[in-house]
Amino acid sequence: MGYIDGTDHCLPKTVRNSDDVNPDYILWLKHDQLVLSWIITSLSENVLSQVIGLKTAYEVWSSLKRSYASHSRSRIIHLKGQLQDLKKGNKTADEYFQHGLNGDPIYTSDAWRASWSTLDSRT
Repeated sequence: MGYIDGTDHCLPKTVRNSDDVNPDYILWLKHDQLVLSWIITSLSENVLSQVIGLKTAYEVWSSLKRSYASHSRSRIIHLKGQLQDLKKGNKTADEYFQHGLNGDPIYTSDAWRASWSTLDSRT
């Protein structure tokens, strides 16, 4: 995560007081470029055109975050609202999941998935 959130900073290219290449910089650059390639290969052509010319994973991630984070946040809020409004019979989704199908709490993900598929948002 340090390469995309900026906590793993770019190291100096040369060793202090020398023209020798810093081996830690070479390692940092290899890792950063690997992360950058993962990000780039996951982008659509339209989105890729927005990050052409950016050189580090941090620069690309920051650009994508500025472009899409607010949209994602509003989408999350919208989906949470829809989930809160779901009902099964006269129970809210929260009440339904707390009491399960037979009055027992739902703890396992398989039981949760099975119960989720029975929800009908129109009732």
